[in-house]
Amino acid sequence: EAGIAKVMRRHGFESFDALVSVAKDPSSGIRDELVSATVPRETWWFRDPECFDALVGHVLPTIEERALAGSDSKVRLLSAGCSTGQEAYSLAIAIAERSLPPEEDRSQGGAGGEIGGIYEIRACDVSASALFIAIAGRYDQVAISRGLTDSLREKFFEKEGETWKLRDGIRRAVKFFRHDVASSVPPPGGFHVIMLRNVLEYYSDEGRRRMLKIAVEALEPGGFLVLSSRQEVEAAPLPEEASVTELGGWHFVMRKRGLEQ
Repeated sequence: EAGIAKVMRRHGFESFDALVSVAKDPSSGIRDELVSATVPRETWWFRDPECFDALVGHVLPTIEERALAGSDSKVRLLSAGCSTGQEAYSLAIAIAERSLPPEEDRSQGGAGGEIGGIYEIRACDVSASALFIAIAGRYDQVAISRGLTDSLREKFFEKEGETWKLRDGIRRAVKFFRHDVASSVPPPGGFHVIMLRNVLEYYSDEGRRRMLKIAVEALEPGGFLVLSSRQEVEAAPLPEEASVTELGGWHFVMRKRGLEQ
């Protein structure tokens, strides 16, 4: 409500009905402001570490094996509802940690731990202001301390004044773009992993059903959808082409492959 009130004051609306009337026109720009003002931005680094452990230790090796055995030259990952970028960058850091030999100094060679290779990481959000922060890859002391260990901070960030800036290798590994995953399949589709965490809880039952259908459609057959918890997976109104599987102690939604449908 506070966010809506700020938008109303900024544009001089005297009533909520007047605001809604203008927001119905997509060209007005008010709708985007409302989304940015009302969508929660609670985020931090490596949220639920056991999820990242299962994803990087079990899911990605499975996908890599399929990609190398088939025609795919890239493993495509998407952080949907990425907010200010912590989740997407956590994924890039986790892959870099897994890919590089222990003795290699990530803070020097490879421009700060470039993941390179077969990985293509994308991240989308509806908020232009959140994406501005994400693309810059620069965080204040409060944001950098939420879930990030001192060792990872030293390896993958540089201190600049009162902020911490991601080293170029990780920052360049993630491509951000503006998109509402509740409305349509994010381009280019064909993702092997989509992270849709801490998003569904803010939507109605119908909204969750629609968003899950869109997310599953955006997956490659055999691809994985990552939700917030086992409880959310079990309660999710999944489309028929989706099933639930457990890998590394975490429950994932998987788009069924041809023979399973």
